[in-house]
Amino acid sequence: MSSHIELFRFPQLVQEEIVKEMDGRELMNLYFFRLDDLADIQSEGCEEPFRRRKFGETCNQYLDKMFGTIETLSVWVDCKRKFESFGEQTLEANFVRRNFVYPTYLESLWESYVHYFDRKYRKSDGLLPANVYLNNTRKIAIDACQEVKVDSLLQFNRTYAFLFETRLIDNDFNRLIRNWLDGGQPNLKALILWQESNLSIDPATVLQGFETHPYDEQQRARHYFLIPQFEKKFEDFKSFLDCRKGSDILRQDGKRCTVRIWERSVFCFYVWHESFPST
Repeated sequence: MSSHIELFRFPQLVQEEIVKEMDGRELMNLYFFRLDDLADIQSEGCEEPFRRRKFGETCNQYLDKMFGTIETLSVWVDCKRKFESFGEQTLEANFVRRNFVYPTYLESLWESYVHYFDRKYRKSDGLLPANVYLNNTRKIAIDACQEVKVDSLLQFNRTYAFLFETRLIDNDFNRLIRNWLDGGQPNLKALILWQESNLSIDPATVLQGFETHPYDEQQRARHYFLIPQFEKKFEDFKSFLDCRKGSDILRQDGKRCTVRIWERSVFCFYVWHESFPST
């Protein structure tokens, strides 16, 4: 919200009438807005923060009547930071609380969740590593990844990533496979990495040093099915999920991955946490 919101210029009685028409989510947002400005109240002459505080107290009165225990409270927070490889980007996080007692934990929730990124990644930290962005963004796919290095991907701890216009080399893809084979990235389901148009991938170099197995319909499904987000987002690329021509690699714990190089320009890496869809 803007610090110059016109709402706070209305008299107190008018503000109370406005509050009466708001739903719980709007009231809670404005309550938090008041909390954010408590630190700004330096003197009695600081009129606008004072108005915000009073407005927050009014919101609080109506929230108190509206809620006792909130069954599910979801809080989304975001912030802008600068990253290696990606420049300025937005980080986002979602926190969910069950059986939230109002108003007992409201201010502690503000401190714990709303200031989450301010505590974890301060602006004074300067340029943050690329893997911080990869591990915190809600984006399904990320464009313009020319500067992304394999070391950032080796630290990737989410379930999937779809990166466009990378400049990775064959040995980088080999390292990604080796990292997983050695027990790394336990959460990983899928990496789909598009090369820049003038770069090609050599399957023999990518798979060098690994024992590979052809598709066996008794061991796994033909199509990778564990990333429905991909199918929704990339209708034109469903053929990427056809693993009939992929090469399977088995880890010591019995887990299987499939590597497929699509038209020598896209590295597809799938981990089979389940071998077949549940019926």
